[in-house]
Amino acid sequence: MKKLDSKFFITCGFIILLPILVLIILFLVRGCDGGKDYKDYENLMIKKAQSYAKKHKMYPQKGKQILIKLEELERDGLKSPDKSLKDSTCNGSVIIKNTSNNIEKEKKYLYIPYLECNKYKTEYLKDHLLKDVTKNNSGLYKSGEEYIYKGNKVNNYISFYGVTYRIIKITKNGNLKLIKTVSQEISSNWDNKYNIDKKAYSGVNNFDDSIIFDKLTEDYNNVKNFSEKAKAHLVTQDICIGKRKTDDLNKEITTECDKVLENQVISLPSVTDFTLASYDANCNKIGDLSCTNYNYFTDFLDYSWTVDSVLEDSSLVYYITAVDSGLETANKYKKYNLVIFLDGEEIYQSGNGTKDDPYVIE
Repeated sequence: MKKLDSKFFITCGFIILLPILVLIILFLVRGCDGGKDYKDYENLMIKKAQSYAKKHKMYPQKGKQILIKLEELERDGLKSPDKSLKDSTCNGSVIIKNTSNNIEKEKKYLYIPYLECNKYKTEYLKDHLLKDVTKNNSGLYKSGEEYIYKGNKVNNYISFYGVTYRIIKITKNGNLKLIKTVSQEISSNWDNKYNIDKKAYSGVNNFDDSIIFDKLTEDYNNVKNFSEKAKAHLVTQDICIGKRKTDDLNKEITTECDKVLENQVISLPSVTDFTLASYDANCNKIGDLSCTNYNYFTDFLDYSWTVDSVLEDSSLVYYITAVDSGLETANKYKKYNLVIFLDGEEIYQSGNGTKDDPYVIE
């Protein structure tokens, strides 16, 4: 009987203590991973903002944005932070941006949440990157109104819906300019039209009326390159497509911006993207072989057409490789690397920008 009594009490004690231990463990896990709960709530804010916008037909015009406050979403059925997060100090909003482009007829909207609580604050990817600006060796450099990645050991890897890109820079309007690290499978000529100046089918180097421009449109519409979910994150950017004189070897963008192609969602790298990615003191102008030193482009680049063309010769276009940059006739076939743009206010999700642990957008 004594043995039975002791077993009985042990069993009862175990039954009573087990739930308590489980609750303690869950509490500790929740405390250690509290950020995830807030990030989950941000996702709920996005979903509620999507239904709210649809219900109230609350969509911004092209290139514009609107803001929905957190309390509006709560009145529309979103569980309040004090109930969902056990945090009554939160306030926030969701910005809806119209990111429609010139390729698709269908309108596109990007939903960006912001949540600020006692122990949590939404961090955007651009702000996360700007925490680590340098003036020496590899890293993110301030250059006028932009921030440019330079060096061969830069943590600028980003996984965009499972595809690896490198962040070239933060543009002056706060967008992130990305280049795909794998070139497109099929090579293309830049253009192949009959050139009256050359009296040959050498191509005409007007980017916005070229074969490569049409090819980029096809690449954008190819689901193998971009799913519909991925497209929702792409934003438009004005692209400098002015022509450069052959003796203008300034590694900074100069005359290219004499002509601007507005609201482009996909592009090619520029020759200045390549040269400015090096911090070598002897990389002073376009074509300097020293520009291949301390340059992360050499990690992945094969051959790639650029967006740049020549002013005084209507058939010449710039290309870049892992070992040099130069000029080529537009009708020649080369590979090319896609360039896309993301809003700098994408939420920082995870990663440190290394090859093994890239930043993530998905």
